[in-house]
Amino acid sequence: GPKRQALALVMSTAVEVLRNPVARHHLGGMAVNALGGSVFDIAIAVLVLQQTGSVMAMGSIVIMESIPTIFPGILIGAVVDRNAPRRMIGVGYGGQAIIVGLTAVALLLTGTTSLIVIAALVFIRMSFDMFARAGTFAAVPSMYGELSPSFNSLFRLTWTSISIVGPVAGGILAATISPVWLIAADALSFAVMWAVMMRLPLPRQPLGGDENVPLLAAIAGSAKAFRQLRGSNRFLWAVILDEIALAPALPVALFAISAVYHKGSAEIGLANAALGVGLVLGSAAITVFVSRDTRKLMLGSAAVSSIGLIAMLIPDWRTTSLGLLAIYAGGIASAVASSNLLQKVMPESELGKVLTTMMAIETIFGAMSIFLISALVSHVSLTAGYFAMIAAAIASIVALTWLGSERWMEKAIDPLA
Repeated sequence: GPKRQALALVMSTAVEVLRNPVARHHLGGMAVNALGGSVFDIAIAVLVLQQTGSVMAMGSIVIMESIPTIFPGILIGAVVDRNAPRRMIGVGYGGQAIIVGLTAVALLLTGTTSLIVIAALVFIRMSFDMFARAGTFAAVPSMYGELSPSFNSLFRLTWTSISIVGPVAGGILAATISPVWLIAADALSFAVMWAVMMRLPLPRQPLGGDENVPLLAAIAGSAKAFRQLRGSNRFLWAVILDEIALAPALPVALFAISAVYHKGSAEIGLANAALGVGLVLGSAAITVFVSRDTRKLMLGSAAVSSIGLIAMLIPDWRTTSLGLLAIYAGGIASAVASSNLLQKVMPESELGKVLTTMMAIETIFGAMSIFLISALVSHVSLTAGYFAMIAAAIASIVALTWLGSERWMEKAIDPLA
């Protein structure tokens, strides 16, 4: 029937991406890098605990990882758009290989370091990562053309799969060898990714952007172009509300399992495993349905996440874990769908700024939501926190439903015209 033919077409597109040697090398390099990054996260956590013995110190490192998505991330997006993607991606991965490698050498020579130095390392590393992310996001449409949505889906599927294996490998290795060597392994993974990316046919010329326009003015111009898309404000609110609904899910769920249901590390581990399964299933689902209407994909993803939030109302650690699975499956699918849409409707000259601006918005609203929902759970009740998250998820669905026009998110005009 028609559905079977559509599925066959989607699968053939995915196979076509995998047959592309450029895509295979790209995905392979990224898999090595994702594994190294996952191991790095474990190594930094172990190193901080060894140096300080403080969980609060570990929390400060997590915060330092998020700050670059707000600043200098937004400015980096503007810089990427006025330079060749190849150069910016090289700066991103090469810079991370150098800074992480020098840190590993310094640790090997001295055997110790301060929390401030570790925090600075994480901040600089994540700042360089913004160059790599924005450069890749801008380059994908010109590299893969009509295959871009399928490539993005396979990219996310590979990344999430490795990100589940990575922490397990990192935990095993951290129990047997020094975290310094794990940091060195991460530096090597960035060097591998740099070498792979420099061999790919990345655009060697800027995709657009006027160097004479100040960075802040260029960012404002990109925002103006986005606002000229039909339904852009409701699309943005749908994304924000989705972030508000889903960002607190993991910390609230872990609190519920440990403090409310009085379960131990085994149940918490299973909940985290369910989260990982959700990420893989969501990435796999969006790979299969990537050719469908973006609004319907986002609606379906939001519905799945909402069902997960509702399931968490049942006072049991098992339903909480299943809720996390659904929440993260819907969340990752929605993220890929919205990214594909932005690559489709925005000019290539604006993609770096669009990505970094959206990341900054999501980070800000996600952090605010975690703080407010945590306060609500602490001072009112767990159920009140869940209902607030469900309300935000339903509001996101309403915003997406409101966008029911065939002309939704039409092609943007040149913001500098």
